[in-house]
Amino acid sequence: MSDKKTFDTFIFDLDGTILDTLPDLVVVTNEALREQGFPKRTHDEVLSFVGNGLVALMYQAVPENTPKDIADQAVACWKRFNLEYDNHLTAPYPHVPETLAELRRRGCKLGVLSNKFDGGVHKIIAQCLPGLFDVEHGECEEIPRKPNPAGLLRTIEELGSTPERTAYLGDSPNDILVAHRAGACGIGVSWGYHTAQEMRDAESDIMLESFRPVGIRTRILESRDSKGNIKGSGSPVEEPLPFRILTMRGRPMPAPAIPKAYAFVA
Repeated sequence: MSDKKTFDTFIFDLDGTILDTLPDLVVVTNEALREQGFPKRTHDEVLSFVGNGLVALMYQAVPENTPKDIADQAVACWKRFNLEYDNHLTAPYPHVPETLAELRRRGCKLGVLSNKFDGGVHKIIAQCLPGLFDVEHGECEEIPRKPNPAGLLRTIEELGSTPERTAYLGDSPNDILVAHRAGACGIGVSWGYHTAQEMRDAESDIMLESFRPVGIRTRILESRDSKGNIKGSGSPVEEPLPFRILTMRGRPMPAPAIPKAYAFVA
């Protein structure tokens, strides 16, 4: 068997990575602003505010020089309306549900770590991607906002994994930074709320073009039972990776999406 390192744990950012939530973020943000008597923000303005958590979003969305207590009221309005709102404009990016299902079929451990507030994370995953993740976390008292690595390290521990076996996927430079601070592999996606070049500049270890099986294939050498024990080897079977890779950094990297009992082959 190949001794090349492999991943069996995948943790995902939410907004801009696996779910396109921006249309609903615009609606909820403008409703919170309206309730406080503030003017609306455009789609592009809200996009520029996304990525550092709800408080940062609303502090930028309210007019300049708004007193902190009033801005905090807008944050509270946003949370309340988001929990009441049906998020009907939010949808997974192409091939996300089947990619996650395929990773689960291969025995991978899956989690979510987002700067979105915790209640919003659980609500939208239950609505759009139910039953696909083992651990889900958003920003809360116990989970600090990225790029603080404490939340990612806790998620990895709760999944029963280690940073060396973990890839964190996201669409912002902070996602790559938090992965590296935690000792995990940082995978940047090219379709989110930051440009592919921004993600390369952030030193993404791997850049993904899409969630779609293409090109690189894996040969299954052994399988594992539900407790993770190797059941033995059989006839090699080739399966496509569920990622289309754009680029990988120069240093040798683990092969993505393949549990440790698998070898990575071209």
